Amino acid sequence: MRNKETLSKQDIVDILNACSDIRLKTYVMLLAGTGMRATEALSIRIKDLDLKFSPAKVFVGGEYTKTRTDRTVFLTEELVQQLTSWLMYKYRTRRVCYKDEQTGKTITEYRTPEKRESDLVFALYQNIQAPAPMNLYVEFVRSFGKTLDLMNRGGREEGSNGRHREITLH
Repeated sequence: MRNKETLSKQDIVDILNACSDIRLKTYVMLLAGTGMRATEALSIRIKDLDLKFSPAKVFVGGEYTKTRTDRTVFLTEELVQQLTSWLMYKYRTRRVCYKDEQTGKTITEYRTPEKRESDLVFALYQNIQAPAPMNLYVEFVRSFGKTLDLMNRGGREEGSNGRHREITLH
């Protein structure tokens, strides 16, 4: 197994600038700014964030950490601004259009998602069942891979049957 090299600051800036999705950008910035493991960051709930006080911090529950111990991670001001922007976007009021089955008319409604303290920060709830962090990880890997491909940085490792990328979320 060959040694892996860390990304330079400029590589990380380039990747963040290439992220067209605010959710992916916030996630990648959280990983880069805190050193959290990929699944640790996906396990964070709204109630785990403490963005109002300085220094801002996030609680990481031991259930998803390598050592199985809880810990607190401090956040930069830039990261606090990005997380705040993401949460405002996630819980924004949306226009929803659908066809009434009885009348056949198109109905337009405005809906604001309910913000629950137990919500995962990076989950997009489409149904009642809450998603698991590992399921979110698969979704982020796919999205991150597309971003790398757009940057022409989506190279694959030698000897990995073309499955493993040279740049990952780890």
